[in-house]
Amino acid sequence: MKKLALLLVAAVFVFAPVSAQALSVGDWGGWPTIGTQFNDNLSGYLGFAYYGTGTSSNVLAKVDYNLAKLGDVQTKAGVYYTMTSPNTGTALGLTWGASIMAVKNLSVGFDVILARANGTPSSTDVLPGAVMTANLIL
Repeated sequence: MKKLALLLVAAVFVFAPVSAQALSVGDWGGWPTIGTQFNDNLSGYLGFAYYGTGTSSNVLAKVDYNLAKLGDVQTKAGVYYTMTSPNTGTALGLTWGASIMAVKNLSVGFDVILARANGTPSSTDVLPGAVMTANLIL
């Protein structure tokens, strides 16, 4: 719990000077996230998950770039990095996805993971899966 509180405090300090009006909380494939919209095209997210009884802490950093908007559907390309502690693995991946504003301040969508490079054990996956996304804009 202490690590989650520390991550949230760090995220507030990182994102607050950028744009306090564009903060969001959400979910990226089961990762609870806090994010911000840096400008009209670029958004970033930090996530943290803690599993087991003191066995594993997981950190996510993700950046999305908005592509074409088709009606109410916003397409996006992104990159993400995950790290699992204690030193059990890292992953770097590329995504393509789409989202729609379901209501005024809630977007829902999906990201297809196009490619992922795992650090431990070393491997590369092409089209390993997809994740559901949701963001509540504060």
